[in-house]
Amino acid sequence: MTEPVPFRFSALAPLVCLALSAGCQSSVAPVLPTGTAAYDAIALAPTTEAGVHVIAIGDRIDVRVFREEDLGASSLLVDGAGNVALPMLGEMRAAGLTQRALGERIAQMLRESLLRDPRVTVSLAEAAMQTITVEGEVAAPGVFQIQPGHTLLSALALAKSPQNTALLDEIMIFRSIDGRRAGARFDVAQIRAGRAPDPLVQGGDVVVVGFSQLRRGYQDVLRMSPLLNVFTVF
Repeated sequence: MTEPVPFRFSALAPLVCLALSAGCQSSVAPVLPTGTAAYDAIALAPTTEAGVHVIAIGDRIDVRVFREEDLGASSLLVDGAGNVALPMLGEMRAAGLTQRALGERIAQMLRESLLRDPRVTVSLAEAAMQTITVEGEVAAPGVFQIQPGHTLLSALALAKSPQNTALLDEIMIFRSIDGRRAGARFDVAQIRAGRAPDPLVQGGDVVVVGFSQLRRGYQDVLRMSPLLNVFTVF
């Protein structure tokens, strides 16, 4: 009687190579900056100060000029272009500036045209709802509302965290800065370990979690193994 031929893992080697071959492909985001350059690329500096609000499209602001009520305004809407219309000064850019920075800019314009020593205060009357989009290899991709101070890790938590097939060193943030599109790549494993800062996210950001074809290949092989009796020797 012929002895049964042992079924060894080597018999499945061609299938394993096929399943994992995609893992040899290059990163899907090789051109995006990483490390320190990543933080510079998406201009996170204005939001790093605790409690500072960066004015955004849809916000409403109050502008007060000391002893010059006619030069101020209440509940000014930051329009879709990021501008506000001020009495005597006309339209000016507001989105992307802190309240203090906008106040200093208004004071400078008044100093050049109307007043010797203007004192200007800008306050937030009503904040627009800020949302981000989280896509890719997360458990629950979608659009999420955020508050000032939200970070990349908290954004991933809103999406129920990266899946097992995620590339943790290929987490991308895309952002519009002064009308141009910017992007950067972050390593979440380094951030979680405290070896890299956790970048703040802003309204309008898109977070994309990369996909590991190599890990998916391993999972496909493991799913096939019970059916094919892989690792079983008779």
